[in-house]
Amino acid sequence: MGEKHRIRFGRAVVDVISKEAVLERAREILQGTSTSLLPAVIATVNAQFVHLAYREPRFASFLLHADLSIADGMSLVFASRLLGQPLPERISGVDLTEDLWALLNKQGGSVYLLGGKPGAAAATAQKLQERYPQVKIVGVDSPPMGFEKMPEVKNVVLRKIQAAQPDLLLVCLGAPKQEYWIEDHLLALPVKLVMGVGGTFDLLSGQVRRAPMWMQKCGLEWFFRLYVEPGRLWQRYLVGNSYFAWVVLSQIIAQIFHRRRETKAEIA
Repeated sequence: MGEKHRIRFGRAVVDVISKEAVLERAREILQGTSTSLLPAVIATVNAQFVHLAYREPRFASFLLHADLSIADGMSLVFASRLLGQPLPERISGVDLTEDLWALLNKQGGSVYLLGGKPGAAAATAQKLQERYPQVKIVGVDSPPMGFEKMPEVKNVVLRKIQAAQPDLLLVCLGAPKQEYWIEDHLLALPVKLVMGVGGTFDLLSGQVRRAPMWMQKCGLEWFFRLYVEPGRLWQRYLVGNSYFAWVVLSQIIAQIFHRRRETKAEIA
């Protein structure tokens, strides 16, 4: 893919890349033209991820070593412009999931869905199968919450994926559980591409309403989700968004002082 151009938000990294370039890279991976022996990993970064990367060094390392770390949040796009390193666009994990299905529908391939609320993965598979009938669904699994701490269940989940050998594995366990699960099992996954997709199955299945398009474009999708699920999301957004704003402000101030030092050095 060549040398990556990445920007930092605190300890989190995000690739400066367009959706078109992401899909071109995914096409190469899913066609098997990639030279890597390990599954390629896509991380979908939002403001919450920036906070998680600050709290947990392991999470920051996961983002750093992901094949693609994309900006799944308009807040990152707006902040990148303020920092003078503009990201081309927001690449929604929900939209990218459907784009990957469309890609497999054209060239042929298989998908495995892991996680989500009860019934969400199955409903997502059914809806997307209707739109993309050439995609082969080789597995739909919604293990019980906390299964990653149950050795027997965890092993069964992994064996199912190994038997299915999907081209694309979508993991919907929420952050950082899904990222740590992917990291723990990467060597054992017989897949070409794996992506943690957060609440994507809940949204695509219709179990949770998605924000209107104008709110998505204005960077207010988080506010809509908070309105829909306040009990579950208020703490995440209150703490995560506040920390993200502090990180961006700190980096802007650091840039200002750096430019002033450079100016003084040139004058001297």
